[in-house]
Amino acid sequence: MSLNYKICSLLYASFYIPIIYVQNQREILFTFPPTIKSKKEILTLNKYFDSNKNPSLFLPESEIIYGKIKIRDNKDYIIIGPVINDSFTPNRLDKDFNLSQFDLTEIHNIAADVFSPKFNLNSFSNFLILTNYLINKKMLTTSKHFQLLNTHVIKNINTQKTKQKIHKVESNNLHNTYFLEQEMLNYIRRGQKKNLINFLENKMSKSFLHAGKMGETPLRQTKNIFIGTLVKVGNQAAIPGGMAIEDVYELIDNYTIKCEKLSSVDQILALQYNMLIDFCQLIKNKKISTVSVEVQRMMNFIDGRVNTTTTIADVAKFCNRSNSYVGRTFKKETGKTIHQYILEAKLIEGQNLLTYTDMTIAEISNYLNFSSQSYFQNCFRKYFEVTPFTFRRNSSA
Repeated sequence: MSLNYKICSLLYASFYIPIIYVQNQREILFTFPPTIKSKKEILTLNKYFDSNKNPSLFLPESEIIYGKIKIRDNKDYIIIGPVINDSFTPNRLDKDFNLSQFDLTEIHNIAADVFSPKFNLNSFSNFLILTNYLINKKMLTTSKHFQLLNTHVIKNINTQKTKQKIHKVESNNLHNTYFLEQEMLNYIRRGQKKNLINFLENKMSKSFLHAGKMGETPLRQTKNIFIGTLVKVGNQAAIPGGMAIEDVYELIDNYTIKCEKLSSVDQILALQYNMLIDFCQLIKNKKISTVSVEVQRMMNFIDGRVNTTTTIADVAKFCNRSNSYVGRTFKKETGKTIHQYILEAKLIEGQNLLTYTDMTIAEISNYLNFSSQSYFQNCFRKYFEVTPFTFRRNSSA
């Protein structure tokens, strides 16, 4: 029993991927599973693979994948597959895909006769690289070796994009959302809540927008637009507007989850309106739209470390600046010392924890790294003119 037979047997037993070993380019030596029919037709697949690449891939369509590995120093080769990303029947192939560019009648027979497991393209490519290493003792990198495949996919996407653009130009149906989006993002970035509300309720509602096809159903289309808008607001408005990066990403996560749970277009549109106002209000509360990028980075660094003991030396090290430069620049642009801002950031986070969690005041004080609960309470009362207990009671009401 040859080593290659043992390797193929082991791989089939582990992954249940059909494997065909062809000897001297024309004789099938063995197959896994051994009950594969239409063995002669299998040989015709060889012409579809890239002869200059080993291992190589062949995709008659996006949901069907074959692989080929040439055996080093002889004329033998292995065909692996088919594997699929979805349930497969020959009738479905005829209905869903245009196979006129291939003479693939035999592929219908092969795929119908064997068990075809589900693998995505990336995992199947990794499987080919592993098998090639076991048989040919040659180590390859998946992304680098199959880069031509990625180029092929990109070409197909751009071809489709070009066709769609031509159609939209002819029908006067081009996207026109860019400048409206930029106006909206500017209002959010600056925390201009009144301007944003006026924009949403007047200019945006009266404009006919072409967002392009982003989903197969109206509900999926609306959800995808919502998520795309959410990410833009976070990255292009909220973070540049001064919100802490971690806070922005947590909001994006939470709004995405909430959106996915909704079951109507109207609910999603209402959520989107409130999401935009929410981000704008949070930025308005920060009131730092006029600071430089460098000071904004200092603020983001501090905001992301409210549960630690942060000093001016930590901020200076983060910015690769001296303590004196950081202290002077920060005070000049914000009117606050670094120490004041660190305390403020902790207290604002304390507000959030009191409002949105069940943590006790002692737990919050400990989490925010205050030296004692009484010190936290005193600072909170001095800054917000209300005790933590009263603030929680009022926010609950």
